[in-house]
Amino acid sequence: MTRTRVWTGAVAPVVLLALLTGCGDDGDSGTEQTSATPQAAPETSSGPNDFGCLKGDQLAGATSFEVDGEQVDAYRTGKGTTGVIFSHQVDLDLCSWVPAADELAADGYQALAVNSMSTEVDELVAAAKLLREKGAEKIILIGASKGGTGSLAAAAEIKPAVSAVVSLSGPAEFGDIDALAAAPKLTMPVYLIASRDDTRFFEDAQKLDKAATASKGEKFEPVNGIEHGNAILTEHPDVWKRVKAFVQQYGG
Repeated sequence: MTRTRVWTGAVAPVVLLALLTGCGDDGDSGTEQTSATPQAAPETSSGPNDFGCLKGDQLAGATSFEVDGEQVDAYRTGKGTTGVIFSHQVDLDLCSWVPAADELAADGYQALAVNSMSTEVDELVAAAKLLREKGAEKIILIGASKGGTGSLAAAAEIKPAVSAVVSLSGPAEFGDIDALAAAPKLTMPVYLIASRDDTRFFEDAQKLDKAATASKGEKFEPVNGIEHGNAILTEHPDVWKRVKAFVQQYGG
């Protein structure tokens, strides 16, 4: 297994990523979730819901898909043979990933930001199926905090396998989602990112790094500071550049 460690220092924020907001600690303390086998249904329009952040042409991307009889809201944009699915942290919603989704769509990717209903893994399995039905041949998962935990766990479940996974401050466990148990099963490239002073989540990233023994191309990037989840991208824009390069490398 090829394992790479990247060490980075603090970088001044830039306006381009100012909308990728987050908190130092989003309170992802592990609220229990219920698990269900996902049954993906056709995508439906979510009407005029702007989620408090969509404007103009973005409103056409407001959508939803069904998971076991429940509608999961999402924002879908872009076209291409690689689909990128974003999962938010617990104190935010899909709006935290809209700027990133738009940026990747402009680069030629399909992008789907999921508004989680706390059935994280099932939602991501269904979301991957949706993007594949829309023409995606490769799937990449990107999640912040509990979204990172869900992305790592879902990567062990989604078939065909996803091409790569990115976790920003994802805890080893969240409720009944166990990313630490999933990590040894992941053979695709895994990119773990956490702030050194975000103590619990940094320690969990170290555990996940050691557990991802089968991953080809796995790397762990410690970041100076206390920023959590999306806030890492706001305060360290070079990290977002490296995430995009990772997507390009494994998503084409």
